[in-house]
Amino acid sequence: ILTVADMGISAKEGVTVKYTSGGNGTVQDKAGNDMDTDGTGVDVTPWDTTAPTVTKGALDAGNSFIDITFSEGVYGADDGTTALTADKLALTFSLNGGSATGAVISSIKQNDNTAEGSASPLAGGEKIVRVFLTITGTPGGVETIEIKPAGDTSVYDKAGNAASASQTTGVINLNNTPPTLVSVTRNDNTQITVALSENCQNIEKDNDGGFTVEETGASGVTYVVTAIAQGTNARHVILTVADMGISAKEGVTVKYTSGGNGTVQDKAGNAMATDGTGVDVTPWDTTALTITKGALDVNNSFIDITFSEGVYGAGDGSTALTADKLALIFTQKGGSATDTVISSIKQNDNTVEESASPLAG
Repeated sequence: ILTVADMGISAKEGVTVKYTSGGNGTVQDKAGNDMDTDGTGVDVTPWDTTAPTVTKGALDAGNSFIDITFSEGVYGADDGTTALTADKLALTFSLNGGSATGAVISSIKQNDNTAEGSASPLAGGEKIVRVFLTITGTPGGVETIEIKPAGDTSVYDKAGNAASASQTTGVINLNNTPPTLVSVTRNDNTQITVALSENCQNIEKDNDGGFTVEETGASGVTYVVTAIAQGTNARHVILTVADMGISAKEGVTVKYTSGGNGTVQDKAGNAMATDGTGVDVTPWDTTALTITKGALDVNNSFIDITFSEGVYGAGDGSTALTADKLALIFTQKGGSATDTVISSIKQNDNTVEESASPLAG
């Protein structure tokens, strides 16, 4: 068994194995007869003579890019190392009476990010390449694009087999579908991430950006959105909102209104429509609080009660707890004390009742 360097680039020609006696060549039979030099050698027949083909072309909903899938990893030269470049592909645009007036390839990269500036460069050998597009005008949905190899010697597999210039993604209509709200995630009580159906623009604003947040099932309980910003990519919008803590057990609903501050569009210019139904953030706190500890002062002046979380005297998340919200049960059991009542409840910042701070909630 010979361990050799990668022979992939010779797959369509095959390789020949030869032998030189002497030096490292010390092969003998069991009787000690040396194997002679063989300058002719024996051949390994070619194991890849099939040219790569285009198996799929998938256009992004916002017409930002098209992912082209090949039957095998591809290169921009027959050396098995050179990465594919944009000039190795040819795009044909057909107006067909639509409103977009042109489409060109802006770059080709790996399919690891939907944002062109964040996608990784090709290294060579990718089976799927992401072709980023520049569209002129707003598509009406009748315009088409088709991508092929630029020629018969443009796209290769590792063995150097060239894809035919007739290979194609097929004729694909540009999309004119507007973006939509897909899902929402609560990051914390003052921040929500909204996922959109495609890459969008106009998602950096110092206002509500057209978004509203309200308690699920209670449209009268609203939380002001003060700013919107792009999230991890152009498909995600981060909303900065007023504290939603009091709606933790109901959840909240994010809605969108087009017009005014609401100018979200996809990269093709299709405006996101008003969504009066919205998408929900599921409740994030449905667990009732509990008393975890009661510690009585040695002089019986007070008892410190510890709860499992911060407490209030009403369901509004702001009203401070008051003495009438607690009930004290006194049991004499034959003792000399005849009664005990709650005189006040305060913060545990002083052992003297008059000096302890009032509760704030």
